[in-house]
Amino acid sequence: EPVLLGSANQANNPTVIEVVDSGQPGLHVVSRSDSGSIMGENSSSDGYGVSSSGAHIGLNAVGGDIGVYSVCDYGIGVQAVTYDGVAVEARTAVDAGHALKVDGAVSFSRSGRATIQPGRRSVTVTAAVRGTTSALATLQSRQPGVFIEAAIPDSVNRTLKIWLNRSVSLPVQVAWLLID
Repeated sequence: EPVLLGSANQANNPTVIEVVDSGQPGLHVVSRSDSGSIMGENSSSDGYGVSSSGAHIGLNAVGGDIGVYSVCDYGIGVQAVTYDGVAVEARTAVDAGHALKVDGAVSFSRSGRATIQPGRRSVTVTAAVRGTTSALATLQSRQPGVFIEAAIPDSVNRTLKIWLNRSVSLPVQVAWLLID
């Protein structure tokens, strides 16, 4: 059966359009509507509205102002997963641009707070330390004469040891962040 424009079309099997080596897209849709050119809708609890795959690039989106726009009423607006690569890569083509801009709170799974107890000058935290990990640490309260001496990642034990310049008489909280 032909696919009829402006009509609801139903099928029990997928409709496949195959273009062989023409250098052109398999389907080109032009719309002058504010609601988009292509709409993918799936009512399955596990399904996708739009699924895309490719041998090199799964989805290429080019926009004059925004390349990809995602809205989520609750949950996660954009999720990326990789098994052995980089889940999200952001870069700018020129120095005037920004590779990443965040407006709002940020959460990192490889960060936290630790407390250095009275009479001690270090604390060790279990963290996802790798051989390429660098660490940042900072005091979370003013302690006259006390400062962070070092934050040393240990990839063998997968820990981070944070050292102060001297032992403290009161508990001291430090914040830490791991970077690779």
